[in-house]
Amino acid sequence: MTPATYLPMIALAVALISAIGVFAFIILRRGKLQRRQSFDGDPATTTHEWLEREAENAKKLKAKREGQSSAL
Repeated sequence: MTPATYLPMIALAVALISAIGVFAFIILRRGKLQRRQSFDGDPATTTHEWLEREAENAKKLKAKREGQSSAL
């Protein structure tokens, strides 16, 4: 068999691999854009709300750790 016999198969493989790569890029990019946060709100308000959530989470974590240490 001559190398020219394999040329169509190689071309098809390259085309399929390229198509898979392009579709994967488009799908992953679309998901990344959908998960992006909107910055419509006031940054100070957003930061304040985030800090309040973090403070609540820290209090819960601290209470949980204190409860575990007393059980030992």
